[in-house]
Amino acid sequence: MPASASPTPHLRPLGEGGDRERLRALCPRLSPRSRHLRFQGAVNELSDSLLEQLLDLDHRQREALVAMADDQILGVARYAADDDPRRAEVAVVVADEWQRRGIAAQLVTRLADTAVEHSIRTFTASVLRDNNEARRLIGAVAPRHHLANAADGLRFSWDIASGLQRADAPRVDLRTPR
Repeated sequence: MPASASPTPHLRPLGEGGDRERLRALCPRLSPRSRHLRFQGAVNELSDSLLEQLLDLDHRQREALVAMADDQILGVARYAADDDPRRAEVAVVVADEWQRRGIAAQLVTRLADTAVEHSIRTFTASVLRDNNEARRLIGAVAPRHHLANAADGLRFSWDIASGLQRADAPRVDLRTPR
């Protein structure tokens, strides 16, 4: 369903019944470029082993949030703590028809709030050099980030403990239903 005809998206943690199939259904709704940028390689569908990895959450050191509408996942943001439990790698993807509507910024901002509750202080992100969308997103939510070259792209890091830049007037109402 086109974004213009859909109900208001809402955010919730990943892991409800049916999320495995909802995640599987998200992948074909991503363009080849979006899949390449998110998975940093050619992924046409989510294998059972990749789905297991994506759903392996403890809701402390590994967490994921989804934007939902019409029982479909529109976007996913996740973090996984690394060797230093105060630092976590973050990744985000939004279905192509929902991009540029503020969903990624809202997901990352809410995910950072959750991470801070679990003593995570820093987010990092590995980004392909040509992923201008991710670079803009990080610039918007974390204007005071650090950037380093990596063998396979760029490595961003930013402090989430002091709070992220909140998205100005989100274009999509992303209230969590109660």
